[in-house]
Amino acid sequence: MGKQQESNDVRLMQMITSKWISKPLFAFVELGIADHLKLKNLSLEEIAGKTGTKPELLKRLMRVLAALDIVERKGKEIYSLTPLGGLLCADKIGPAAILFNAGWSDMAWMNFTDQLRIGKSGFESAYKKTLQEWLSENPDAAKIFNAANSMKAAPIAYALADSFDFGRFNTIVDIGGGTGLLISAIREKYPDKDYILAELPGVIMVAEKNISGSGKLERIKFAECDFFKSVPKGGDIYILCNILHDWDEKKCGKILRNIRMVMNGNSRLLVIEMIVPDDDSFSISKLMDLEMMVMSGGKERTGKEFNQLFFSAGFQPDEIFPVFSEYSGMLLSMAV
Repeated sequence: MGKQQESNDVRLMQMITSKWISKPLFAFVELGIADHLKLKNLSLEEIAGKTGTKPELLKRLMRVLAALDIVERKGKEIYSLTPLGGLLCADKIGPAAILFNAGWSDMAWMNFTDQLRIGKSGFESAYKKTLQEWLSENPDAAKIFNAANSMKAAPIAYALADSFDFGRFNTIVDIGGGTGLLISAIREKYPDKDYILAELPGVIMVAEKNISGSGKLERIKFAECDFFKSVPKGGDIYILCNILHDWDEKKCGKILRNIRMVMNGNSRLLVIEMIVPDDDSFSISKLMDLEMMVMSGGKERTGKEFNQLFFSAGFQPDEIFPVFSEYSGMLLSMAV
């Protein structure tokens, strides 16, 4: 076997067996080992006692985690958390490790090839209901889902507040604003503006609690909103952050047209999403596109696909700018 063939075989095996890395990380987080080690270094026996695991099996997991630089072994079976492993704590990336490796997510992905043939989302094939419906019935999974999304949203929110001039707008409306992270980040930098967070009633209750707890409730109003039916009036700028990728073209068009109906000639719509590159370069957006396809029937879009979507709903792009990592902001006005 030539060296090139051997190199290709190794590369492919790393891809094929990627769960041999992701699943140990999942176990590390689900067992809470990262958060235990965050407090102090622990022996193998101590970790086993705190997690209810068998030491002889746990040792084999910890050996892999040490090889991945997630933990460091000190002396005889004493473990400490590395900087990389520290990111897997519950208040960091940990929830994402659980979300993307949970059994219920695996069940949806088991229908991936069937989805390629018949078009129905892998999740709906597995559970006979939408992801949103299923999460409403499974609060523990919903808690992880929301925590993972908040983790992803935090750097985007603060980067957007820093990179975009909201000072030119008086009333800022966050459509589908979740638990209030984005609107809080913008208000922190622009405290003299008025804000409206538009969400479903159950989410608003969580957002009010989060924002009031942070002391940023002043000048923020909450509006119950199903963006497939209507959105609040009175905004100078409307924000859709990580919303459109959840839905197909028909549903996205409905959301966009409902926003356009309440805008005036000076209003703007700001869309924050990943834009899929047109070339064959690697991009996390291409992988996320498959996740959206399986879980919700949504998609990540190329610049051309976004333009088609916007024009069909009566918008035209005025400005595109980088926000954070692969996320971009697209500022739109109503097409004449």
